Amino acid sequence: MLVVRQDAIDERGDAIQVLVDGIARSGLWLEEGQRNREHAADFVGRFYFNQDPKLLRWALTRPLDRVKYTPITPYKKDFDFIVDMMVETDVLDERIEFLEYVDPQFAEGAKRETAWKYEPGSQTAK
Repeated sequence: MLVVRQDAIDERGDAIQVLVDGIARSGLWLEEGQRNREHAADFVGRFYFNQDPKLLRWALTRPLDRVKYTPITPYKKDFDFIVDMMVETDVLDERIEFLEYVDPQFAEGAKRETAWKYEPGSQTAK
């Protein structure tokens, strides 16, 4: 889930859409199979998370469909479950309503996107 302040949405909605489109395209690329997930785990483990890539590789591939990236539109039932857990564990004082927090317009706008065309080891993605 991507969290963005309302003033950023109001002032830079176009930039937010570009960001969400890129996230959607990355998810579609990861959904293309185990090889892409293993490459992503190796890359982000070493260069972003400073974490052993083997752990990320395991989490992204066992089983392969445990972590899903599509659809990108958030589900109300999943949001409500997370909110309930946060209230139960005192992370939140009270419930947050789905449509007060979630703006599905950007996810809906990203539905037309396709996976990045990227071959691990190359210098460009299209």
